[in-house]
Amino acid sequence: MSKMKIQRKLGIILGALTLSMSAFQNAKAAEKWGYINSDGNFAIKADYDEGLAFSEGLAAVKPSGKSLWGYIDKEGKVTIEASFEAAGSFNGGLAPAQDSQSKLWGFIDKSGKFVVKPAFAALSPLSDGLACAKDDSKYGYVDKEGRWQINPQFDVACSFSEGKALVSNYASGIISYSSRGNVHFASGASWRYIDTKGQEVLPYQVNDCGDFKDGVAPVATGANSGSNRPDRWGFISDKGKFVIAPKFANAQIAGEKTIAVQMGKWLNLGKGVQIFQPGKWGYISTSGKTLIKPQFDAADPFSEGLAAVKLNGKWGYIDKTGNLKIEPKFNANLEFKDGLAPVQIDVQ
Repeated sequence: MSKMKIQRKLGIILGALTLSMSAFQNAKAAEKWGYINSDGNFAIKADYDEGLAFSEGLAAVKPSGKSLWGYIDKEGKVTIEASFEAAGSFNGGLAPAQDSQSKLWGFIDKSGKFVVKPAFAALSPLSDGLACAKDDSKYGYVDKEGRWQINPQFDVACSFSEGKALVSNYASGIISYSSRGNVHFASGASWRYIDTKGQEVLPYQVNDCGDFKDGVAPVATGANSGSNRPDRWGFISDKGKFVIAPKFANAQIAGEKTIAVQMGKWLNLGKGVQIFQPGKWGYISTSGKTLIKPQFDAADPFSEGLAAVKLNGKWGYIDKTGNLKIEPKFNANLEFKDGLAPVQIDVQ
């Protein structure tokens, strides 16, 4: 969900690779994932314990009651049998998959065959021709043949987006990486951006920041620098200069030239004590113009003309005018890709 979904906040490092949403299991009813079309109707029945967005016509899913991942097409037909410990999205005809025996990662093709043998402790989908990979202890970047192009040297690293990737080396603290295009949160570390040659490309380091999309990236500034629900998120250009001043309580990466941002304020309780009061989410343009006034409990980036928003504890979708196109009725959901979106519902 793009940008404040239940599953987005507590991702682990390279959570895009582990693909686990077990934190959302509901003891009262089985929570299952299915796929809806832009009218809000189920195109693929909710019969999966977990499911990812479609990419190149296929979606990674964990069938109900199964422990392994496979792939389905847009009709719900199994194209690759569930045989992987975990699996990721296709890009350029390849997808990262974790071998169920060795627990190592490699690339598979659309037949489900490993074309880059499992040899990595972690592996992301390809982006900008490179995939983030981990050897025994460090992260670097490999090409589609699995050859190191940026040697493993980082304690944590993220996928490339618009030619830049977030990397960090830290001595202490906890770092969590939101796996679905959301803001990256770091504590006790500094993030920096590198290019596809491994060179640092921006003149400073930041504690909290996000991927570049539509030419801008969210960055937190100020004394809190993103920790403890900051009230100073803004957006920088690819030159490292602020194009939207830091003034938001939280922010997502951009989507289709539109950005979800959260308002909020600090309340004085006296004797120097303050608490943060989160506000509502709305949308601005990449130039900073208000497009949809703050009114949502959470909001994700736009994809294929729709964005997921949360109201009264449930998720639905709005169009770019702010009108609800699909009523909030889902426990969790992800972005639309290839005309379909994964959604989670209660199944008795």
